[in-house]
Amino acid sequence: MNNSLYNNVKLEILASDDITEIFVIDSNLNRIESGVGLLKVEVLPGIYKVRYRSGASQYDEIIEVLSTDKSLLIKGRPVLFNSTAPICDTKTFNLIQSERANRASTVINRNVGNGSQLYIFVRETDGNQPFILPDIEVLTLDGEPLASMNDGELNEESKYAALNIKVEPGTYRVRVNSSDIGDYEIFISTSREWQTQVFFTIDEFWHNKESTRIPSIQNATVLMSRFGSGFNPSSNIVRLNELARIALSKRRNVVTSRMINKLLSDKYLDPILGIIASHIILQRHRPDWNLLNIIVNNLTNLIGEHPDVQAIIIALKKRTNKRVEIIDTPPTYRKSWNVIVKASRRRASLVKQGPLITQISKNLASSGLLLIHKNDSNSQIDEIDQVTIAGSERIFDLLSNMDQKVIDDMFKKQEIFSPLELNLLRVLKASKSSVVFTNEKPGFRRRSLSTVNHISAPSYSIANAVASLAEKIKDN
Repeated sequence: MNNSLYNNVKLEILASDDITEIFVIDSNLNRIESGVGLLKVEVLPGIYKVRYRSGASQYDEIIEVLSTDKSLLIKGRPVLFNSTAPICDTKTFNLIQSERANRASTVINRNVGNGSQLYIFVRETDGNQPFILPDIEVLTLDGEPLASMNDGELNEESKYAALNIKVEPGTYRVRVNSSDIGDYEIFISTSREWQTQVFFTIDEFWHNKESTRIPSIQNATVLMSRFGSGFNPSSNIVRLNELARIALSKRRNVVTSRMINKLLSDKYLDPILGIIASHIILQRHRPDWNLLNIIVNNLTNLIGEHPDVQAIIIALKKRTNKRVEIIDTPPTYRKSWNVIVKASRRRASLVKQGPLITQISKNLASSGLLLIHKNDSNSQIDEIDQVTIAGSERIFDLLSNMDQKVIDDMFKKQEIFSPLELNLLRVLKASKSSVVFTNEKPGFRRRSLSTVNHISAPSYSIANAVASLAEKIKDN
């Protein structure tokens, strides 16, 4: 067919949701256009492949554009992907679990406060595996236990457990305990007249060449719904939240102005989706600051003060009339934590000093979309953590002049150091192999700007770790 004899055809492709990526590929396997949610393109008559991608899943559809077509509308079906929450049109959908998750979210199992709710649902998605009640507990930031999965609903046959508790608005630890690989926790904030929902699936982990099945904390999904709404497995907003979570973890730019405008007009907006969308926008080369301001204002009106919203305000800097004076509670998302840490390099007083922030910084999990902390019951916070930043500068200068052999010997005793202290040791080791010539007097502050900015801990926490590292080196 000689396509030059034909006029272009207006092709409009509509995905099943606003966050699915669309690609149009011609018969020569050349990608001719791409979009998110909706794609409009003019093409010549011919055979084309349309690819729909959501999360880590995709499917292809072959379409024929005829010479007699003036325009053509294509509607894609939902892409089936692995979802932590039991939502419809996914690979891991289970009707019974979905219905029970909806029902359980409206039943209060324990009352430890008023004003907000924290709902936890954990399920097994492998039909060949038995379901054993997981050891998940909810604690205050001070570590006081409030509830565990034993207080909720268990159904071994349908392979799920659920817990819904009434709490005061605030931030709580949700801890997954495992005797095999250790105890890990995330930080979940609740807001007045909102229910915060946390979903887990059971996954296989290996430790000392033996496998164990426990809730996968790094793949946990966090949602929010208004009082009385509960969990809605068929909600398009819930589906968008799950897809946005996956997109953020894979650094995919799937947030469009069309999607945001639609969400902002939706009175049932999930604030968590607004937070995730903000971080997707922030990772762009040129963030849309006006759009971020709109999102922040909307989130503030919906849920008030929230540590992850505060992080976005901090990222806006002087582009907003809002200001965060101090952060005293950890956020839910690792990217929020990174924003706070980066800002603390310029303003150390931004992060409130205290044992919790110090513990998080010392035992932060290396990766994950959520801020994951490994709980260490043996971790001690004592007078050594009261060192000033100025004092730590002098200590770091002294450590930098250590003999290479001393540093190498310390790496043979890694078990005595926290992850943060080990990161500082690596910085010291790397500095031995790179000599920088300068007329300025060496100091921790100058050195930190070039060597420790990648360490995800506030300035005071790094200062504390420097002092602790020096004491351990001295004792060993």
